[in-house]
Amino acid sequence: MLISRRFQRITLTLSLILLSACGNNAEEPSLTPAAELIIQEAGAPFITGDMATDAMNWLNFRRQQAGLQILQRNSVIDQAAKSHANYQQVNNVVSHEEIPDLPGFTGIDPPARLRAAGYLFNPLGYADGEVIAAVVERDGFAAAEGLISAIYHRYTLFEPAFTEAGAGVASRLGGYNWLTINLIANQSIPVTGSTQIISWPVSGQKNVPINFFTNLEFPDPLPAIDEAGFPVSVHANSNAMLRVTSFTIRARGELPLPVRLLDQTTDADTPRSAVAIIPLSPLRASTTYDVEFNGSINGELVSRRWEFITQ
Repeated sequence: MLISRRFQRITLTLSLILLSACGNNAEEPSLTPAAELIIQEAGAPFITGDMATDAMNWLNFRRQQAGLQILQRNSVIDQAAKSHANYQQVNNVVSHEEIPDLPGFTGIDPPARLRAAGYLFNPLGYADGEVIAAVVERDGFAAAEGLISAIYHRYTLFEPAFTEAGAGVASRLGGYNWLTINLIANQSIPVTGSTQIISWPVSGQKNVPINFFTNLEFPDPLPAIDEAGFPVSVHANSNAMLRVTSFTIRARGELPLPVRLLDQTTDADTPRSAVAIIPLSPLRASTTYDVEFNGSINGELVSRRWEFITQ
């Protein structure tokens, strides 16, 4: 099950949760394990065995593939993330909010917990996001990849403005491993005329999953369909206004697929700086797909064409 929620603060905050399947229900999809991800991806990072470090390394690996700057790990942010992971473990909950009367309380929301850990925010403005994965397997690569695959979570993890992050993990014997990642842009983010965008999957990417289980994400981006095709997205900086004129995906040489378009005009959970399409049916295996996006960023026309290949 996936749950997502957004908080608006000084500049931008997206708070999202991933809760994986419990592992004992054959009908529930599972996360792709680290060993399989490494085989699929040339240049993949090494497994350290530390879930928080592995999650950060995998996230930065994927961000680099997308053309984004890597997130600098900050020990103070680590402390805030670890404290919140501990709070969830002690109270056996999955939540971005903490209740003052419960054990392990360090702050009601992410900025409060970061301040409690000693993090100093820029008084002129900042952006912060928090992502939580509560998963059975202690696998940082798999947890990070699962979050990236889920479209609302991807909006946070692939936010171009974020520059630093921290992660922490707490575990319950025979239960979940709580992974918390906090991401920050400690500056006011200007609105510019830049037409730079990133996409996911990236051009030429291989081993792209064929499906996405939308009923595991809340809000559900496709309430009428449980299993859809893998989401395709484009992203600009958080304060940019990204508009879409057309956005299509097609198997090479075929007609465009039926999709659900997610942008700020059609979906309240999509930020104004991102646009996504979700094919209404799973993609075909071992198939080349062509994607075309036409639109504008802050009124400036932008057009991109790229391709990817499914697993």
